[in-house]
Amino acid sequence: MRSTTSGSVSGFHRLMTMKVPFALHLLLCGFCFSFGTLWGMHMSLGHTPTDSGEGGGGTSSISGMAAKLVESLDHSVSGSRSHKKRRRIPDTMSNFALGMGRVAKSDFMSHLDTGMPGVDERPNAKDIMILYNNKKSLPDGDAIRAALEYETEDGDIPRLTAVDALANCHKLNIILTKPDNGANQCIAIVPNYESFYIQRYTRVGTDKTGIPKGPMMASEPLRFTGRAIDESGHQTFTVPNMGQTTQHWQRLQQYMTTLDDMLTKVRRIAGRVAVDNTIVVLTCNLGQSELLLNFCCTARARGFDLKNVLVFTTDEETERLAKAMGLESFYDKDNFEWLPSDEARNYGDKSFTAMMFAKILCVRTINMLGYNLLFQDVDVVWYRNPLELFQNNTNTNNFDIIFQDDGARSFRFAPYSANSGFYYVRANARTKYFFTSQILLGDMVLRSNSHQDTMTALLNQHATLHGLRVKTMDREANELPCGFHYHRRKEFMMQMVQGNTKPYIFHMSWTNNKKDKIKFFQQLGNWHLQDTCSEPTFAKTASASLTMTPGELVTTCCTAEPNFKCHYSDKPSIRPCKDSPKMEKKDKSFWP
Repeated sequence: MRSTTSGSVSGFHRLMTMKVPFALHLLLCGFCFSFGTLWGMHMSLGHTPTDSGEGGGGTSSISGMAAKLVESLDHSVSGSRSHKKRRRIPDTMSNFALGMGRVAKSDFMSHLDTGMPGVDERPNAKDIMILYNNKKSLPDGDAIRAALEYETEDGDIPRLTAVDALANCHKLNIILTKPDNGANQCIAIVPNYESFYIQRYTRVGTDKTGIPKGPMMASEPLRFTGRAIDESGHQTFTVPNMGQTTQHWQRLQQYMTTLDDMLTKVRRIAGRVAVDNTIVVLTCNLGQSELLLNFCCTARARGFDLKNVLVFTTDEETERLAKAMGLESFYDKDNFEWLPSDEARNYGDKSFTAMMFAKILCVRTINMLGYNLLFQDVDVVWYRNPLELFQNNTNTNNFDIIFQDDGARSFRFAPYSANSGFYYVRANARTKYFFTSQILLGDMVLRSNSHQDTMTALLNQHATLHGLRVKTMDREANELPCGFHYHRRKEFMMQMVQGNTKPYIFHMSWTNNKKDKIKFFQQLGNWHLQDTCSEPTFAKTASASLTMTPGELVTTCCTAEPNFKCHYSDKPSIRPCKDSPKMEKKDKSFWP
């Protein structure tokens, strides 16, 4: 038979030797006192120990109480151990990550307008992560602080509003990242001397000189590369060769030598053109002048006053055409005489690249004179006055430069995807230094055959270093549609041609050449130029402008109604073009 006395003692022994929290020790002391009192009363009544489970009461009931308490305490201790607070992030990283939270991306981006367009809208990219470096940076509220610093029972990372999450952040570093094409991408945050640029390593091979080259391969070690290298090993930003640099130096020398004289001449014109200290700037050569005439004709047909437009022409013929259309113009023979007068046959060809220098020069000149400006390519038409977007607008007032969204999301345009063919600039010290820096990078333009990617890289640097405020009007807002929408957003285009939405402008970008631009404009109802003023008889119009008075060409060439023509059934049009051929054989007809 088992002694209940020894069993009780054994229970006490277990109670006294258990490793329990301090609060439970106090509970044990209270129990021991009560149990001793009950035991003494029990023995003074002459009760003797009996077997457990026999008789009606006795010490078995007391020992049972002890056993139950031990069991209860075992459970409590076990529970306290299992629910012991465990940090979300180890102490070895608490220098830069003491706690962790998340915020809905849409909420975060609307709370802090970074100026960058939305890119990744997939379900697994709807939240952003926030790391807190110390307790003071954590949001207010003990429960929230504990949940951000320690793991919760459900294991979830707390989701807060942007206002709450950032309430105690005195500084905020934003890291933008997007895994490209499903690549195995890792992100390392290193507590060290702080950098505001990323260092990129990729698994690529090298050429004989050790320069990274070739496609990404798992067998290669991680090598330091430029940020704009893709999976095929193509490097977007390559260093200009000495020939390109020398060529640019020669042009730059000519520009600097004649700058004072140029500024004096332009200042006189700008003074009579500017409205509210703002000028609309275009650059055009003879090869693209049909598009310039159409911009003017379409704007006048829609009732726009173009008195604040200044055209920088790169040849004498285009200057005469601009004046005959009633536009203010400026031709600088010293800096533009060498530029080609023919049209660009394709994006990035020699004529296209050469004209980029003229565009940079024109914008810098007006910016230097202290005027705000809207720069636009000639393949733009207006539906509403676009200056309304940039002047006295709470969404854009705090930004120095505001761009149309190019629509592309490739490496070379990251992170702004800024379209260099339509943007607004406020005259201030930051923008003046930006365009001064840009004109010094002409050899990079020659190397890349475009000033758009060079401009984007420079925007990123000046935003980081000098606090230049840059904003891109998101393509999904549909305020400034372009060729991206024309070719890839058929639903929006249908809404637009049916009059259900009215954007500010339309920019026929993403189109290889002038011939296709004209066709697309014609069937979109955005061509207000007489056939007699277009190719193949355009040369006669250019010659006739020699003897025309200012504005006379408007009567000769402009139409009040669109000069509509069908060309392709699969491209957007204001009326069905079902009998026309398809441009892209795999595409469906635009009109059902």
